[in-house]
Amino acid sequence: MPPLISNSTISTPSSSSGNSIFKRFKRDVYPTVDLPYENNIDHYFMGLALQQAQYAWDKGEVPIGAIIVRECTNDDGSIQSTNSTTTRRTFQILSAAHNKVETNIDASSHAELLALRNGAQNIGNWRYPPNSRLYTTLEPCPMCLASIQAFRIDNIIYGAPDNRLGAIKTHMNLISVAKHPYHEVKSVIGGVREEECGDIIVRFFRERRELKKKEKKKMMDVVVKGEDRRRDLLKLPLEKRIKRSSRFISFVKKVLRRE
Repeated sequence: MPPLISNSTISTPSSSSGNSIFKRFKRDVYPTVDLPYENNIDHYFMGLALQQAQYAWDKGEVPIGAIIVRECTNDDGSIQSTNSTTTRRTFQILSAAHNKVETNIDASSHAELLALRNGAQNIGNWRYPPNSRLYTTLEPCPMCLASIQAFRIDNIIYGAPDNRLGAIKTHMNLISVAKHPYHEVKSVIGGVREEECGDIIVRFFRERRELKKKEKKKMMDVVVKGEDRRRDLLKLPLEKRIKRSSRFISFVKKVLRRE
């Protein structure tokens, strides 16, 4: 996803308030979404995170996606409406990312961390504005949860639980056990489109296991053919054995090159 904003777009605020810079955001700076009040906001944005997860799968990565959005507010902190009847809510997409552990050869390249880093670069501030929401298709691990708190994200919404590394509820509950000294996450919602978020990971690993089985079967077929050839060679005179052996070695090399 191309940068949503450049540093040159942000003007230096006259106020000394750390949040005043975010009040200068314009509707045409970031991708902006207007949704009806009765619309399922979390369901919609988790769909965008699932799109990111699919991008990860297409690259051979574990399919996990994350996006960061903020609900637009007025200068006084009240929710901003797009019209006088207050029937719609306005959100800006600050960042989007997917898992790139294998691509970057970096164990920390989780979807959440990449989204946090990219968004901070986009807005020119490592502190995210109030009302920011991070959507991720999988329950954050301890590393990602600590980063979410460090970047001052107010709301966390995740899809499927992570039985092995989930740091919010499933494996451990770090938010309750160890509160962050500088920032309190205001809300956590889990299980949003849980079935879809879990299913894409299950299907990914199932496909990978099937590919490994096929590769193993191909190699076993080569070995079996080699054993059959060896037995046939032993029945031949020495000169014919040498010729046939060289041809078989060439055949094996071709098969391995195709793999």
